[in-house]
Amino acid sequence: MRNNPRALPSREKLHELFAYEPETGFLVNKGTAYRKKGALSGTLDTYGYGQVCIEGKLFRSHRVVWKMAHGVEPLGLDVDHINGDKSDNRLENLQLLSHRANCSREKTTKSGLPAGVGKTPENRYRASIRLGSEYPHIGNYDTPEEASQAYEKALEMYSSGATTEEIRRFFGVGEYKSRGTSSIKGVSWDKNRGKWLAKAVVDNKRRYLGRFLTEEEAIEAVRRAK
Repeated sequence: MRNNPRALPSREKLHELFAYEPETGFLVNKGTAYRKKGALSGTLDTYGYGQVCIEGKLFRSHRVVWKMAHGVEPLGLDVDHINGDKSDNRLENLQLLSHRANCSREKTTKSGLPAGVGKTPENRYRASIRLGSEYPHIGNYDTPEEASQAYEKALEMYSSGATTEEIRRFFGVGEYKSRGTSSIKGVSWDKNRGKWLAKAVVDNKRRYLGRFLTEEEAIEAVRRAK
């Protein structure tokens, strides 16, 4: 699904329009001039997701359910269906994932690493999460399980309304930088990719070394190249 859906109405408005059945995951009309009280609300779209119409606009049901339950709109994150059934909107079947993690969940599973976890050049496990336009690094860990736990905790904090800065402080990691260059020549922030870009002059030729989630990794790549 798209990563930037339209903003949902307020939680109060959603509860005014719908009742939620936790056993089935269904949204039920509460009854207005245009809605029959007690009727199941919504239809399935061409992708198999439930959708409801509010004031002439379509919203996917699982995002409505998430906001009704948690009171926070998961901006910048996907509400993922754990069992793969896009119409199953029971809360126990919904989880927050970054769009990148959601799109690559099958690939990630085959690699043996959980969503939000990557391997560092030092054979440790990095946890990171995309929150809107930011991609904060939330620590390197000795095992993928520890990194995954950090990722899940960051998702939980974000869904509860924590800011990126609060999440960064909780994990005790370096400040997120949205623009500018590093103090090390050859390292700069790529705002389009949300990563640190590393380049170095080797044998009188300027070489691209890669993009990295943290400034420290980009600096290390430049130092190794020299």
